[in-house]
Amino acid sequence: MAEPHAIMIASQKGGVGKTTIAVNLAAALKLQRYKVLLIDADYSNPSVGFHLGMQEANIGFKAVVSNKAKLENAIAIHNPTGLHVLPGEISSKSPTISHRVLKNLNRELIRSRYDFVVIDTAPGPTSLTMLSPLISANLFEVLIILTPEMPACASALRLAHMYEKMHTMHSMTANKVRNRRYELSIGEIEDVLGEGVIATLPEDENVPISIATHIPICLLKSRSAFSIAIKELARKVASRAGVEEPERSERKGLFAWLKRIFSFG
Repeated sequence: MAEPHAIMIASQKGGVGKTTIAVNLAAALKLQRYKVLLIDADYSNPSVGFHLGMQEANIGFKAVVSNKAKLENAIAIHNPTGLHVLPGEISSKSPTISHRVLKNLNRELIRSRYDFVVIDTAPGPTSLTMLSPLISANLFEVLIILTPEMPACASALRLAHMYEKMHTMHSMTANKVRNRRYELSIGEIEDVLGEGVIATLPEDENVPISIATHIPICLLKSRSAFSIAIKELARKVASRAGVEEPERSERKGLFAWLKRIFSFG
């Protein structure tokens, strides 16, 4: 059985839209018929539940890695999308994790046959030791989220250097792009970073609407600018990961079912 490809959504500073991207990337991969697990690993400020209307969940990632709950019992299903979610739990500190628990969790994930595990994390560098049951050297990458301002770019660059020291593959994604004169252009961002940007996600007024209604924007407003961009990012991630593409007929069936039930436009 193959291990899932893990994608950690990271940022050095808050307010850049990290959770929005984590939720919608997971939903976009699900739309492409991949089997996806979305994990909220932000102990200080878990937000995935607020985006998906699942904030009442009483067990989640912390309980699983603390050996207080099995993975299969802690996963919640987001009914409108069918997305599997391991919710976050507010905590002032990271839990203590034993090597035995990590090995058991790794086996549970492999048995679950997920294609992708998308992990939302707290701002700043995340300990890869804690996430080791979710990853292997060839099946893990970090998407660093930034906005088109110099402080955000400088913060993203510092974070990239930290992951380079950990020998961890990373990519840069620009979010909340409005193409205003006072913003850095994508070319200027790439000059500052010294590397390319894998995706450019526009500022979209439909994002707060999607959060308020607990439906990812890529489903709620499938033709919006952000939705088109996040679905293209999902295709890039899947292609680069080398995960086999599901059958087109199945993907079409899911989309037709969602449109019929929820009338997404």
